[in-house]
Amino acid sequence: MIKKVSIRMPSWLIWILAAILLWGLWGAFTAQATKGHDALGVVSGAVIIEGLVMLPFAHKAWAARSWPLLAVSLFGLAAYACFFQAVKSAGSSSVVVAMGATYPIITFILALIFFHESLSWRAALGIALAVSGTVLLSSASSVVH
Repeated sequence: MIKKVSIRMPSWLIWILAAILLWGLWGAFTAQATKGHDALGVVSGAVIIEGLVMLPFAHKAWAARSWPLLAVSLFGLAAYACFFQAVKSAGSSSVVVAMGATYPIITFILALIFFHESLSWRAALGIALAVSGTVLLSSASSVVH
C-alpha cells in the first residue's frame, strides 16, 4: 500500500513564488515595451493600466491615509521610471533586471539606520554576495546590445 504524503507549503511561500514568476515575466517584457517608446511614456501607460486593475482594492489603503503609503507610492513610481529608462538605455533587460534585484541591499542599510533592525551574519553574507554579483554584472554590461 502506498502512503500518500502531504506537503504543506506556507502561504507566504506560495505568494512569493508567484511573485518571482510574475517578476520574471515582467522583466522579460520590459525591453520590448521600451523599444521605440519614451521610458516615461511606458511607465505612465503601465501605471494607468495597473491603477485601473487595482482600483477595486484601493479603498482599504486609502482609508489609512498614512505617510508610508505616500512614500511607497512616490519612491516606487520614481524607481519604476528609473528602471525603464535603464532598460531603454541598455537595450536589454537581462543585466538591468538582475542588477535592479539588488535593491534589498539598500533596504537592509536603511532598516539598520532608521529602524534599528539587526543584521545577522547570514544577511551580511547575502549583502556581500549581492554586491559581488552587482560588480560582476556591471562589468558584463558592455556585452548588452
